[in-house]
Amino acid sequence: MSVKLNILRQEGSNQPISWDIRKSPHILISAPTNSGKSYFIRYLLSVLKIHSIYSTCIILDYKQGTDYWQWRDKENVFLGDSVYDGFDKAYKIFEHRRNNPDKKYPPFFLIFEEYQSTVESISKKADKEAFLQKVGNLLRLSRQVNYHLICICQRIDASAFPAGGRENFSTKISIGRLSPQAKQMLFPDDEDINRNKGQGEVNIQFDGQPVIEARTYTIRDMDKAEQLITDLLSRGLPLSNEAVARSP
Repeated sequence: MSVKLNILRQEGSNQPISWDIRKSPHILISAPTNSGKSYFIRYLLSVLKIHSIYSTCIILDYKQGTDYWQWRDKENVFLGDSVYDGFDKAYKIFEHRRNNPDKKYPPFFLIFEEYQSTVESISKKADKEAFLQKVGNLLRLSRQVNYHLICICQRIDASAFPAGGRENFSTKISIGRLSPQAKQMLFPDDEDINRNKGQGEVNIQFDGQPVIEARTYTIRDMDKAEQLITDLLSRGLPLSNEAVARSP
């Protein structure tokens, strides 16, 4: 698999903007309602299917909206209260890879929709602290085992993340209008950033580099894109396939 995926196009020039999954393993996305987030995630999932015959993923969506409803019967799609079980499965995949570091693993992507709402739904303080500790472990320790967290929030602030969590998201994206809280979380050092973005308009920053203004790609055939996503999700969970790990 190529480690660089074209995920956005630069404002003005339309030049592709590539996500290097090895240099920047995790993405934090701020995307309020009607920002174009669902469209972007569909495109991204399609790209994951096209660029790798071995990549797998788990999707978590606490609010269980319509975005993933058609795939609700897949073993790697967890909606509503089942996201806690899905997160446990995703974390076991991480632990399995960390405990067997001598192998080369194919890419695994944890797509965590409504992340902040999920954290806020955990009522017990001890349970929330344990959850945040696991998220912190994923962010700090998964680079070497080809494990990638794509974390998506409608609204975003630092309280929903483990200490140092923002720094471990080496790729940060805002889609649509950027709230003051999201600006502080994603781009605290850029005072001139354009916060008045419209639907499908993006700010993206890689690992402390200057913020780039971008746009989402156009999906010309939505039926084909949804079939690609179905094919990706039909690969199931990777654990059973990793006794003999494959090269990426």
